Amino acid sequence: MTLFQKNLLFFGQPLKNGGKMNKKHMIFLLIILFILASCGKSSGALRYNDKIINIQSKVINKIIILTQSMKSGNTDLMQRRLEELQEQTTLSANELSSLDEFEGGNELFNAAMDLFEFYESICKNEFQEMIDILARSQSGITAMDLSRMQDLQKIIQEEESGLDRNLMTAQNNFAKRYGFRIGKNKLQKKIDNI
Repeated sequence: MTLFQKNLLFFGQPLKNGGKMNKKHMIFLLIILFILASCGKSSGALRYNDKIINIQSKVINKIIILTQSMKSGNTDLMQRRLEELQEQTTLSANELSSLDEFEGGNELFNAAMDLFEFYESICKNEFQEMIDILARSQSGITAMDLSRMQDLQKIIQEEESGLDRNLMTAQNNFAKRYGFRIGKNKLQKKIDNI
């Protein structure tokens, strides 16, 4: 027996049987190693999830700021806020694209990418059209303009709610797979007030 084997400790106790582990010790050690490995996957998965949600939160904050500016009636301010949103959406989409899939799982990543494509689309289309309509307020918004604004809001809400559900489902599946819980969205109250 080597000096190492003589001095080898198993949780503070010298190994018996000439330094050989018995089956109980081996199973116990494997369980501990499995638990430690699982914890590593879980914390890595949690960091991955949080990264995606933090990237999304940057865009959500800009959407909130844009919608608040639409209440001001200041067309220049609205246009600046839309440009800031477009810039943040591009930055966030690029940041998301730079992430690798987590251990080959792509449901969460794909759901987030779908949502970011939607954000890019509404910046170019629905939000821009809303600002164009609001810019006419000085010359008078017609009943047709108001109806179109409501249609645009409905289009955004319907498409976004489906994409949000997909992301939430993917996020819940991801959390269940890696053994962590999803917390409440800190921005939800602000989102609900839009």
